[in-house]
Formats: sequence, structure tokens, C-alpha cells
Amino acid sequence: MQMIEEVRNLKIRHPKVEHLRLLVVGPIGAGKSTLISSIESIFHGRMSQGALADTATNASFTQKFQTQKIRDGESGKFLPFVICDIMGLEDAATGGGVHVNDITMVLQGYVKDGYRFNPAGLLSKENANNHRCSTLNDKVHCLVSVLPADKIVMMDDDPEGVISKMRKIRKEAAELRIPQVVLMTMVDKACTEVNKDLKMIYRSKKIKEKMQECSNKLGVPMTCVFPVKNYHEEIELHNDVDILLLSALIPILNFANDHVGEQVNDEGCHQPDVSFDNWRAINFDVLRKTQMIEEVRNLKIRHPKVEHLRLLVLGPVRAGKSTLINSIDSIFHGRMSQRALVDTATNVSFTQKFQTQKIRDGESGKFLPFVICDIMGLEDTATGGGVHVNDITMVLQGHVKDGYRFKPAESLRKEDPSYHRRPTLKEKVHCLVTVFPADKIFTMDHDEDGVLSKMREIRKEAAAMKIPQVVLMTMVDKACPEVNKDLKMIYRSKKIKEKMQECSNKLGVPMTCVFPVKNYHEEIELHNDVDILLLSALIPILNFANDHVGEQVNDERSSIRQLRARLSTHF
Repeated sequence: MQMIEEVRNLKIRHPKVEHLRLLVVGPIGAGKSTLISSIESIFHGRMSQGALADTATNASFTQKFQTQKIRDGESGKFLPFVICDIMGLEDAATGGGVHVNDITMVLQGYVKDGYRFNPAGLLSKENANNHRCSTLNDKVHCLVSVLPADKIVMMDDDPEGVISKMRKIRKEAAELRIPQVVLMTMVDKACTEVNKDLKMIYRSKKIKEKMQECSNKLGVPMTCVFPVKNYHEEIELHNDVDILLLSALIPILNFANDHVGEQVNDEGCHQPDVSFDNWRAINFDVLRKTQMIEEVRNLKIRHPKVEHLRLLVLGPVRAGKSTLINSIDSIFHGRMSQRALVDTATNVSFTQKFQTQKIRDGESGKFLPFVICDIMGLEDTATGGGVHVNDITMVLQGHVKDGYRFKPAESLRKEDPSYHRRPTLKEKVHCLVTVFPADKIFTMDHDEDGVLSKMREIRKEAAAMKIPQVVLMTMVDKACPEVNKDLKMIYRSKKIKEKMQECSNKLGVPMTCVFPVKNYHEEIELHNDVDILLLSALIPILNFANDHVGEQVNDERSSIRQLRARLSTHF
């Protein structure tokens, strides 16, 4: 099997790291130890029981910190990764389960093998099991959260509950820049069709809903949620089970390997701010700009009742939201434009009203097939200003009419004339565009009432509505001197890549959905490089939005078929 060979032949990208270290975290009964045994079974070519499990109690069977090495059954050698097994998480009310601070210490490499977890106390510095001088070899290289598919809906967001603990652990891992994935186990218990045939896994609506629930509860993008089935009653290996597990294991190992590879630069001598090759492909040719403009002009919306794809631009005050709209407008006008008014002299939002900006094509004089919604900026609650989170949720749902004046102290009421009672798909948002200033990312913290927390809350609401999301990282010229000199260096700059990764970590958006851009803010003429960078972000956004409205057509047709089927039974 190709995937097994790929794991066997994996080359670790750090000379001092012997094994990629994966930490498996999750509630009791989620299948953590069973997962380890299942992976070991695949490489042994027979059933194995490397990590002991117990299905008879509701208490954690794993009591000690254990690093499980996986031996290849064919060569007899250890594979290039280890899996750390720990005590399960429990609600605080039970008084059991691993302590969150102990997991943080595991992430940092301070916990030695064999340490017995104590739910009532933490590992102290004086404890013989405290690894005082941890190296990269001892630290965790990828955090793997395990959630059982059949119990996700029943897991609430209690402040002292398992989900809240898992979020805290994810936050700690993000601070350490440790990549993270979610394995959704027990898929056979969550869906009868999948129980009959595991090949139905990615055709099952139930499984997709469960994956989305995982994503919503933990704040992990869907691209990092993998449904798997462990071996729990079988006595022989099955190809479908193996492939599903390996399809999750390989990305996990790649993420971990990328993580240790990035540490090489940090430990060596001073590295230049730019690399010799682009780490993301982009073509700055003038012809490419013309092609992209034509691509936008000729875009065909995939829903017959939607006139314009609706993009909502969201972000903190002075992130460059209105300037972004003007910059896009300028590209299609072929000259500098100022549709959305901006103010750089204050730290409060200049945009006070909800405004839908239509973009007119300067060549044909017609409106382009998308609109951009401009709203008041986000502020920390302590300032007493900024747009109310509930108002943004109502914008996403299409309930807010153009011209509504935002009130930071209260959200829009249903009695208000600006409230749209029965919005259709064309009034709803089709893609959420979060704008983040590259030069201020590191100064934004995770305060409970801060801008970041609000942005995450809004992202969660959008995810619940299945609205696609991207991040535009503005002010790249202020974040990197090399990019300031030459915008073509954007995808060779290590600083820009670090800032993008920080955006990804802070908001929980995959790197593939983070686009660095430069707005027009001091220029008086258009520049090809600025235009191409903006268009390279705009086109994927429009494609995501178009896919979203296109999916509604299928849903509507399905609903009509179901209605007809129900009516036919009565006549």
C-alpha cells in the first residue's frame, strides 16, 4: 500500500529530532488508546494492543503519561513518529481527568514518561518527572484532538466542561505554534449507512454535519477534521478502516514535520528575511492582470435569483476595510476611486452605517457581479465603541437594510424599520472576508471582550450558516521592509509567512484561506503588482461565494422533491 510506504519513508526535517511527537487529547471514552492500537495494528499487519483500553467504566483507564513507539512489522524498525497517550479529560464537576495545566506542560516537553497524572494537583518543578531542560525532541509537534461522533451534540460549552478545556488546550498549542487537527472517531455509531459500508463516509450528510459540529465546537477548520473508525470489535484488519486512518495520519505527520522543519531556521545562524523561491505561486505579469479582470467581468452566478454575490468585510478599526473596497473599485475603474470614505486620523470607526458598495466596471459601465458590504469596525468592549456582534450576525442572515446606523450599545431590534423580516438568499452574505492588519497581529491578544474573541464568535456564527470564510492580511508593506521595497517579494518573505501563520493561529483559519494584500493608501496611480495581489485574493473569494449560492440551488431542488413526495402520499 502506497500510504504505508509513505509513512515508512518519511524523512524528518530536523537533524536533532528522532521521532515526530503526536499528542492525543480528548474526553474519556473517545477512543484515544484504541486509536493508537489501531494505527499500530496497521503497521504490524495484524491486530495489536499497544495502548491498553477499558470500555467498562466512565473513568480514564490511562493514568500515566506514555509515549508509544510504533514498530514496523515488516522491517522490525521503529517508525519515524511516536504517539503520546494521556489521561482523558472530564468535566470539572466529576473531580477526575487530566489537569489542563499538565497538558500544557506535555506540549512544552516538560513531562517525563511514566508520570502519574493527579487530577487534584499539578506536576511541580521539584517533581522527578519534570523535564527541566526540554528540547524540540521532547516537545509535541502536532496536537490531535479526538471527539466521538456519536456524542458531539451532547457535549455542551459549560465553562468547566470538556469542550471548554479542549479549547484552552488548543489556545495554548496555538501560542506555541503547534499544528492541530481533530480526529472524529466512532463514525460507525453516528451513521447507519457508514456502519454498513465505510466507503459511504464522505457521502453521508450525517457525518458531514458531525464534522461541522466538531469544527464549530473547537474552532478548527473543516479541512483539519478527519472522520475515522478505530478497530474495536474486529479480529482481522479491514482495508477500508486502514485507508481512513492512514488518510488522517499522513496529513498529521506532514503538519508535524513542517513544524519541526521551521525550527531549523530559528536555531541556526541569522537567516535572511526572504527565501530564493516563492512558497506560493503567483504571476505578476501584466497579461495575467488582464486575464483576471476578464474572469471577474465574465463570472456567471450559479443561482438564478441572486443578482450579485454579497461579500461582508469585517475587521478591527483601521484594519483597512474601506480602503480595501476603494482599492478594488480603483482596479475596475482603471484609476483611483474613493467610493467608501475613510479616516486615518482617529482610532474610532469612521464607517457608522451599513453600506452595500456596488462596483461599476469602468470599461462597460455595468455593475460587476458582486457587492461588498462595509460595516462599522470592531473594538474592544472596554472602549464602549465598535459594531455590536449581534448586528453582524443579523447582517450575515440578511436582516439588516442598507443605511442602518450601528449603535455600539445595542443591537438592531425587530421593530426597527431597518430590520429586514424575510430576507432571501440574495440579501444574505455569501462570503465572510475578515481583514487583519499585518503590522498589528502580534499586539492583538485573546482577551475575552477583545476584538479577536469577537472575530472568532462571528466566524462561529458564519460557520453555523455554512458561509465560506477567508482572511485578507492588509498592510504587508508595513510588516516587511523587503516587501515594502518590492511587492513581488510577498511570497518569498519569511516575515509575511510568519504573519500569515499568526493570522491562521489567532482566528483558526487554514493558511490556504489567508491572503496577504496591499491596499492603495498613499499612491495616486495604479500599480500592476498591487492590482494582481488584490485580484489573486478576490477571485478565490468570488469562487467560494459562488459555490455557496450554487449549493443552495441543490438544497432547494431537494426540498421541492421531498415536498412533492410528501404531497403524493396524500393524493
